[in-house]
Amino acid sequence: MIDWLVFNAGVTEVYGFNWFLVFEQLFLDPMMTFTIPKYLLEKIGSKTKDDIGLVFQANVFGHYYMVRSLPSKLILVKTFGHSAYFLN
Repeated sequence: MIDWLVFNAGVTEVYGFNWFLVFEQLFLDPMMTFTIPKYLLEKIGSKTKDDIGLVFQANVFGHYYMVRSLPSKLILVKTFGHSAYFLN
């Protein structure tokens, strides 16, 4: 039995940096410079080959697809009186 599944994704298309904001954030809030950068120049509206938004497909649709395909990929293994599911 699977009790929890945690999905995490973060996809974006960065094409450059706003260097003024890099140094401003680095000096004013160094920890956030690397955890939540405000200086990234991101491309908006990118689509995949199947005409779905890139960020949506990776961050939302990818999780949906994985959940829907998991049951057919899981195999039950019983050893020493314990059961566990593994990806096949």
